[in-house]
Amino acid sequence: MTNLTTQQHSLITLATLAARLDPDNHGQTLADASNNMGTAPLLVGISDTALGGIIEKIDQEILDKIAEFHDELVGAQIQLKALIGYIRTQKRPKPEKEPGGIEFGIVPYWVANPDQVPDGDNPIIQGIMHVMQSLQKFGVIPAATITDSEYGDLMAAIQTNRVFASDGTMFGIMKYQQLDPHWLEAVVNMILTELYGYSEFYAPNLDCKADKGAKYCCVPKPVALPKATSGDIKIAILGDWGTGQSDAQQVMKSAISKKPDYLIHLGDVYYTGTPPFHLDEIYLGEDMEQEHLVDLWPKNMATGRSFTMNSNHEMYCGARGLFQVALANDIFAAQQGKSYFLLQNEAWQIFGLDSGFASPDFLKMNGALNQEQIDFVRANVDRSKQTLFLTHHTGISPDGTQILYNNVEQTTGLILDVSNALSPTELPTPTSGPAQPQYAPDYWYWGHVHDGIVYTPWKIGGKDCNMRCSGNASMPYGAPWGLTRAGSTLPFDKGDFLPSIEFFSQTPMCENDYAGQVKNGFSMITLNGDTITESFFDQDGACKWSSDAGF
Repeated sequence: MTNLTTQQHSLITLATLAARLDPDNHGQTLADASNNMGTAPLLVGISDTALGGIIEKIDQEILDKIAEFHDELVGAQIQLKALIGYIRTQKRPKPEKEPGGIEFGIVPYWVANPDQVPDGDNPIIQGIMHVMQSLQKFGVIPAATITDSEYGDLMAAIQTNRVFASDGTMFGIMKYQQLDPHWLEAVVNMILTELYGYSEFYAPNLDCKADKGAKYCCVPKPVALPKATSGDIKIAILGDWGTGQSDAQQVMKSAISKKPDYLIHLGDVYYTGTPPFHLDEIYLGEDMEQEHLVDLWPKNMATGRSFTMNSNHEMYCGARGLFQVALANDIFAAQQGKSYFLLQNEAWQIFGLDSGFASPDFLKMNGALNQEQIDFVRANVDRSKQTLFLTHHTGISPDGTQILYNNVEQTTGLILDVSNALSPTELPTPTSGPAQPQYAPDYWYWGHVHDGIVYTPWKIGGKDCNMRCSGNASMPYGAPWGLTRAGSTLPFDKGDFLPSIEFFSQTPMCENDYAGQVKNGFSMITLNGDTITESFFDQDGACKWSSDAGF
C-alpha cells in the first residue's frame, strides 16, 4: 500500500469505513463501495487488518458518539425546511431553536437521492456518500423530510446567488457555499478522529519533563504586552480565515496594511485543519493547516506577535494540524506550543482560550473550556485590570438574544465555563436551568459565526460585557437578515436592527447589490493606557464601525 497515491489511500479508507459501519453486510458494502470508486483492484490481497486498523477499531462507545450526529441532522433538516419556506413565501421563520447546523440539513435528502449530489462523479464524494449510506443503515441518518419539490425550489433559488440563512450563511453549490458536498469531509474526518483518538493538548516538540512540578503539562507563561504608557497597541483579529481563497488573502492584506502590533486568528481552517499525510492516520484533504494557514500567514509579522486558536474545524482532525503543524511552527512560537494564552500589561489582560478541545458534541459546534484552562484563568486573572476574552465559539445566539447551552437541561455552556473561570472559587454545576452566568469579561470576541457583529452590552454580575463576533474573514455570506426586525428591507439601517444589535457588516461585494454576497472583513482593537478603541473593517480596509465617538 505504500506505493499508492494519497487519493487512493483516501478512497480505500472511505470504502473500509463504509464497510465497518455496516457490520451486517460488511463484505458486500466493501465490494460495492470499492467497485463504485474504482478502488477494487487496490484491495486485492489486502486484509482488513492492513487497512490502517480501521476495521478492528470501531467499538460501541465510538458508535454511540457517532450516533449523536442523528439529533444534529434532525434539527438541521427542520432549519432547512424553514429556510425553504422563507424562499417560497418571504415570511420569516421563527428564530432557530433546533440543535445542529443548517449546513447539514440536506444530508438525509442526498442519502436518499444520491443522483442529486453535486459533483457526484468525484470519487471522493462517491466514497463519502457510501459512508453516509452506511450511517443510515446504522440509524444515524434520519429519514429525509425535504421533498423533491422543496429541493427543486431550493436548487432553482440558488441560481440567483441570493439565498442566505438568517445569519447570512450562503447557500449554493460552489466551493465553501452550504450545498458544497465537500463539507461532508468534516463528518468523515470527525469519525476517523474518533477511531484514531485525539491529539495531545500541546505541541509535540515541547519538553514537558521540565515542568513536572506543575499541575498541568507546560502551562503557558503570560506574554508581556508593551507598557500601557507606551502608546497605541494595535491587535488585528481575524476569525474563520482558513479558506485560502482570494477574498481571505485580501482580508489579510488589508489587516496588515493597518500595521498591527499583534495578529490573532480565532480559528477554522477549511474544510478541516488537516495535518500532512500519514499512512497510519489518513484524513481527507491532507495538509490544509499548512496550506491555508501557515503558508499564507504574513512573513513580515515580528516573531512573537502571531497567535492562532483551536476551533471545530481543527478538531475534526483531533487538532493534529493545529498542534503538529501550526503551533510547532516558529510563526506561533509565542504560544509556547499551547492552544491557549495570556497577553497582559499593567492595564489589560487578554485571554485566548481553546473552546474546541472540550466541546462535548460530536461535531464540536457548541464550545466549552476544560478544567486546565478554567484553572489557568483563575490563577492569572487580575481584577484590577480590564479583561478581554478570545474564543472561537460563541457564548450567545447569533442574534444576541439568548444564551447558548450545551444540554437540554440548560445547565452547561461556554458562557457558564467563562463565568466559572472568572469566579474566585469553583462554581458548582447548576442542578436545574436555565443557568445564568455570574461573572464575565469586560470584552469578549469570538468567530464561528461568519459575520462581523457588535452586540449591545449584556449586564452580567453587575457589569457590562461587550461581546463581538469577528468571524467573517473568508467565508461567503450575505446580510444576516435574522439580526433585523420583522418587516425590514434591504439595505438595512440601524433602525432595522434588533435591540440586541449595535452593528453588523453588510457591505455589498458588488456596488449597490445589497441582496447579494457581502464583503469579508476583520476587526481591530487599539489599546492606549486603560482605554480601548474597537473597529470593524471590510476586506478592502474601509472602516465600517468604530467605538470612537468621532466615527
